[in-house]
Amino acid sequence: MIATKQLAETADYYQASVLGYVVMPSHVHALLGLKDIYLLSRYMQSYKGLVSRTIKATGSIELNSLFVGGKFRLWMRRFDDLIIESQKQFLVKLNYIHENPVRSGLTVKAESWIYSSAKTWLTGDKGLIKIDTNFTWLG
Repeated sequence: MIATKQLAETADYYQASVLGYVVMPSHVHALLGLKDIYLLSRYMQSYKGLVSRTIKATGSIELNSLFVGGKFRLWMRRFDDLIIESQKQFLVKLNYIHENPVRSGLTVKAESWIYSSAKTWLTGDKGLIKIDTNFTWLG
């Protein structure tokens, strides 16, 4: 999937770690480790722009519904961010994003949703992209 692959490529470019993620049909959740928090806005701008351009260029989805006022718009202009301050808070957020496809009725078990880091965290098996389960970005 374009959005998943681009999440990993953008992380490599910004020397960020992907700690957790889920790509849903209508949105993305990501837990990222950045050495410089001020790069988050640039990371998100790059990520969203690259995904939008790739989807538009490939015509991989029905695009007519993504034109607003004559302009192609895949993403909302903003994104929500939250600085994780404890292990407990991290685990709550990680579980929340992993359970998103289950709550939405897309899968029965979180680790079965391939566009997610749940498989890596819950079974130890590799998923679509590398997940920094050792928090190497901190060291």
